[in-house]
Amino acid sequence: MHSSGRISGNQRIPLAKLQSGRKYVVEGQRLEVDPSVDRYKREIANLTVASNQTATKGGAQRGKTASLKLCYIWAMDVSVFQLRRAVESQHGGTAKLAQSVPVKETFGGKTVWEGVVQVFDLTGHPKAKRAYTWSSPIGGSDKRRFFAVLYVPPITSPLDAVRAAIVAEHKTRR
Repeated sequence: MHSSGRISGNQRIPLAKLQSGRKYVVEGQRLEVDPSVDRYKREIANLTVASNQTATKGGAQRGKTASLKLCYIWAMDVSVFQLRRAVESQHGGTAKLAQSVPVKETFGGKTVWEGVVQVFDLTGHPKAKRAYTWSSPIGGSDKRRFFAVLYVPPITSPLDAVRAAIVAEHKTRR
């Protein structure tokens, strides 16, 4: 996994030091940094530049540096921006990344899904203040399916969101 600032877990590695193709062991799991790390570096650099430009506009803010709350991003084939768009297009409102949560769902002793769920704070939605999102590859294709599940009880955690999506997908396959 890589993050906007580092590989998380017990081992912390700055994003700037991550190299595409290099392997790391994090929390007992062997991970390889995929080529998207270079794209994330560019995106974060662009965000930083845009944020600093915004912070220096206007008299009251001149000279201040805007701080970006950048959260963990596991090595994935989609960007946080694509996931944010998925939330906003599927449910409306405005989504802002709050955190990234690793999730592992097992059934009968076997892992049925493992990945990172991006948690977004949601404004402008009539029922939900939070949304959970992730993507998964579509079998036999190079395309991805985007999941965006609202925080509406009984769904109150990233794990609940993944479970609900698995159940819904299983029902549609019947």
